[in-house]
Amino acid sequence: MRTCSTCALIVVEPTSHFAPVLRSILKERNLRVVECRSLADCETWLAAFPWSVVALHTAAEHSGSVVSFLRGLRERHAHAWGVGLVPVEAVALEPLLREAGAVEVLCSVVQAERLAHLVLRQAARAPRQTCAEEAWLAARLPWGTKVPPEGGG
Repeated sequence: MRTCSTCALIVVEPTSHFAPVLRSILKERNLRVVECRSLADCETWLAAFPWSVVALHTAAEHSGSVVSFLRGLRERHAHAWGVGLVPVEAVALEPLLREAGAVEVLCSVVQAERLAHLVLRQAARAPRQTCAEEAWLAARLPWGTKVPPEGGG
């Protein structure tokens, strides 16, 4: 058995945009970068990695569900951090997302280094847990995983 971090970067976006860039930046850090397409899948990952940073794509048409998710994030997962990912045309959503609890709001992959820095800070604070060899190896794969964990990290 090995130990794994209880922190992951969970990127919720409709298509792979931010996730590949972040995976490239964080590849040497042995930190799990997860892509998911729904808030329900995000909750599954958060149950396994409760100290995660959740980066949520937010557009005007679904900003209500993202704001609701961010508002309840700290109640459901006390140690998780939320980050907004907004397209440039929706940058006016930034104050709303920050008020809902986002610790950062980014509108371009050029700003991905800022998010990577936040994730590394969170990972340094996060406790470690015992994990199976497969989970330890999965966190080190150069490609992401989109399949929610079964029974935790």
